[in-house]
Amino acid sequence: MKKGEYKLKKQIFRNLCRFLVFILMFSCFFVFGKKVSANENQNAAPIITYYRLNGNDITIQWKAPDGVSYSKVDIYSATSPNGSYRYENTVSGNSYTNTYVAKGVPYYYKLEASYEDNEGYKTSSVNSFLVAANRFFEFMGWYEFRVKTFKLQKEVFMPESNELSKGEYKQLVETALGNGKIRIGMIIQTICATGIRVSELSAITVSSVKSGMATIYNKGKERMILIPRDLQVKLLGYTRKQKIKHGIVFKTSKGKAVDRTWIWREMKKLCDIAGVERKKVFPHNLRHLFARTFYSIYKDISKLADILGHSSVETTRIYLKESYIEHQKRIEKLNLII
Repeated sequence: MKKGEYKLKKQIFRNLCRFLVFILMFSCFFVFGKKVSANENQNAAPIITYYRLNGNDITIQWKAPDGVSYSKVDIYSATSPNGSYRYENTVSGNSYTNTYVAKGVPYYYKLEASYEDNEGYKTSSVNSFLVAANRFFEFMGWYEFRVKTFKLQKEVFMPESNELSKGEYKQLVETALGNGKIRIGMIIQTICATGIRVSELSAITVSSVKSGMATIYNKGKERMILIPRDLQVKLLGYTRKQKIKHGIVFKTSKGKAVDRTWIWREMKKLCDIAGVERKKVFPHNLRHLFARTFYSIYKDISKLADILGHSSVETTRIYLKESYIEHQKRIEKLNLII
């Protein structure tokens, strides 16, 4: 191949790569354009179907037009049609109840719904795609093709719709035990009462239950976790009833440790019976509940990081995001309105 011909083909190849990068970036921006507010598209705006005053509670219900599925609905209220609308809550369902409303005061509501079609992605997901593309370009030595990721500001509080409450946790456990699903009921309690990861469940052995301590090996680190006395008693009773004399406590009929897929599936099955939203119920949310409960009592983030096996307390902070309701209470206590 002649030198000039080689240079030409090389230039064509480089231009092709630039074109592909352009398409990638354009696609990412196009994806963002798929996320829209129903208020910007009146054909997708919520349709109020029910409105009722019951004592000091007002309940409203709505539906989405055909072909539209809302990812969230923000609720605002005011005491006059042209007044200042105050943010009330964000929900993922199709109804909302406003409690403790003042008698004799008219209330007006505004709903802001957000939806995305099947091609929509979260900003964090798009960033993951871009990072993967950048790694490929670096591997190939095409450093000039690297693209910047989108900047994300940390959320101050967690949407209440994503948070598993202690009451909902109790509902899940009681539903499991009441329906004969003893194993998944004990697994849920074990994860939530110790704060372990679902992948660390195999560390709960008969000998560790008897001693009240379990040694966790994960990510090249070793840590010791304590098994609460009440859980210890329940697990000992479970092993006796299941005739498990040694080894892993939670295992299949073939003696293998139960896998996370089975645990995930069984937890989701409980949702419909217990009346708990499915998106709130997954093993890692039990770990989050443990973290929030521990911190609310002891206020020791360093100790909590050690228990959870975190190398940095910054990771632990993610677990401790307060709900919108708690955050709002803190803001209200500032009393800065004259």
